[in-house]
Amino acid sequence: MVKGRLKIQLALSAVIGCLSFNVLAQMPEQCIEDPARREACPRLIYKPADMPISGTDQTERKIVCLCLADFQELLSTSKGEVQEKIKQQRFRSIAIKWGLTNEQLLELIRYD
Repeated sequence: MVKGRLKIQLALSAVIGCLSFNVLAQMPEQCIEDPARREACPRLIYKPADMPISGTDQTERKIVCLCLADFQELLSTSKGEVQEKIKQQRFRSIAIKWGLTNEQLLELIRYD
């Protein structure tokens, strides 16, 4: 009886270990965030998204890490025209760094 239970526990451990490895293997190494960020992101999320494949017109489904805190300020309304231009440039620089269009980045940071 004890041997049977031990075998079941070992089998379950192996299955859970394999599943955990699969999930970890899909996790991104870097997060989409403001390049100026110097400290840990206070509002990090992971979500599935269709990401462009470099050098092609195709996309592939990946788990994407996003620092939502970096985009809250960029999506809020500015008090002046100069501030608005600066925000647009920062947003665009993040999109370019990750090979995204502005529309693709907006789709990613939409939290639904």
